[in-house]
Amino acid sequence: MAEATAEAVWTAQFDKHHPEHLAQGLDVHGVVETWYFGRPVREITDIVDISNTLDRKIAASLAHETPLRNIVQQLRLQAKTAGYRVAALDTAQQGDLSPIIEGFIGDPARALGAQYNLGAAEAFRVVRFGGLMDWLRANGEPLPEAG
Repeated sequence: MAEATAEAVWTAQFDKHHPEHLAQGLDVHGVVETWYFGRPVREITDIVDISNTLDRKIAASLAHETPLRNIVQQLRLQAKTAGYRVAALDTAQQGDLSPIIEGFIGDPARALGAQYNLGAAEAFRVVRFGGLMDWLRANGEPLPEAG
């Protein structure tokens, strides 16, 4: 999916892929930035302070109860395969998911934040203008703002 998205971003800003769009009055769309996240993020370029939104992120995650219970069940099966029983997973399977989600979302965000003197943080790899930002700054001049 990430590769398809990256391809769509690239082709959206290239006038040779769909010339019929130009004929219909549509212009190419230059994508300024692409933000990548992962487990873990490779080539971190940006740290975002999420101290003020971490509780909301956890609450939003908890709103997805059925998928979370499926994930908990998968974790229970993986633990069992590895020869472990995790009481917190057993409890979460039918009960409160908050401790598990806090452990998977809150704890890592606070740990990353601590590395950057923040209450909580997320890491991203951001590519600006397909990696051409330094070249654009060195060789171009900003256009006047539209509108």
